[in-house]
Amino acid sequence: MIRLIGHHDLYGVLCTGEASRPVLIDVAGFKPDRHAWSALGNLFVLNIADIYGTLPDFVPEKLRLMAEDWSFVSGLLPSSGDAFVYRKKFEDRIYADSQHPAYAAERIWRLLTAATLLLPVRSPEEEGLFDDEAEKQRFVEKVTPGMVRDALRAELGPGLASFCNDFSLVCKFDYTLRFIVRLSHAWVSRQLDRAAERPDKGRRKTPKVRQTGKRKADQLLPSELAAIVVELFVRLVNNYRDLTVHKRGWPQRIGIELMGLTRSREIEQRVIDLLLSPRRAEGINWAADEATAWYFV
Repeated sequence: MIRLIGHHDLYGVLCTGEASRPVLIDVAGFKPDRHAWSALGNLFVLNIADIYGTLPDFVPEKLRLMAEDWSFVSGLLPSSGDAFVYRKKFEDRIYADSQHPAYAAERIWRLLTAATLLLPVRSPEEEGLFDDEAEKQRFVEKVTPGMVRDALRAELGPGLASFCNDFSLVCKFDYTLRFIVRLSHAWVSRQLDRAAERPDKGRRKTPKVRQTGKRKADQLLPSELAAIVVELFVRLVNNYRDLTVHKRGWPQRIGIELMGLTRSREIEQRVIDLLLSPRRAEGINWAADEATAWYFV
């Protein structure tokens, strides 16, 4: 159990899309017996306890996704074999699954969903983006895996399979959810302002409707936001794809962190402004330049 404490957040970052399932390889270990199954289960319980102890509200959907990952990965464990063969079989199975385009789309969808669930609702203390939780939930439900798949196909075309192979080996994107939350907040806010300024029944609205409760959040379609996030991930993966191949030819797991992007609110806001403007390519380049990569060892 002490060894697992260092991995206490893995199921949590899996369900937010910040990690891919190969991140659990080291947790399962090498022993071809119930040790691996028990380790995955114990880590699942440890992650739930950690979340309950740190977050005021535990979203049922988060628990469902965590349980889904635990069940799926546990089902990939081989039933027998010596230590080397056991490890190789497990790695081959988990890599094959995580390299599928459907899983790549689901991973980005999880990240977008986690980010939009953190957007604020109006209250006496803050303006917020949505009138109530129901309105926010309707917006969150518009972000679908199918929307992300369409964005991936549009961005990558025949290069989709190659991207998915490399994307699965980027096992962690550290400090990424924080940035996607702020990007999503800025995108929704600007879309609401534009909707408020459009003529409606012969009258020109002003941004003051943001305070009147006459919101248009239900009219927002997040496909543009999904496309921006997909383009960002494609660039990050392309920058570091050479690191996902070991010098001897086998897969090499890596992590990418965006702490450099979020270290300064001024830099972060400038990058977001570019991403939401016709100069999106400049924002993508800047974000990629601020990222750093590291190896799993």
